[in-house]
Amino acid sequence: VPSRLKEPFGLVALEAAQMGRPVIASRTGGLPDIITDSVTGRLVTPEDPVALADAMIDLLSDLPRLQRMGQAARAQALAHFDFEHFIDQHLALYAS
Repeated sequence: VPSRLKEPFGLVALEAAQMGRPVIASRTGGLPDIITDSVTGRLVTPEDPVALADAMIDLLSDLPRLQRMGQAARAQALAHFDFEHFIDQHLALYAS
């Protein structure tokens, strides 16, 4: 997710994490709230194509680590961004 904008929330990054994929994304907007650098993916400086390429090469050169990061991304996404949690929050908001 090499976003150039300060996205308030990176839905694409979250969906990838929910599918067990480590995410490489720009360190901008809400993306650092979804990705823990070197644990669930990699965060790079926005508009730095060399850093983006280096992160891609780094992850693809170590497939066991790539898989571990994907598992960690899924676990973190389920723990912090569970859909049922959002439904409960919306119901509480409507009730108030």
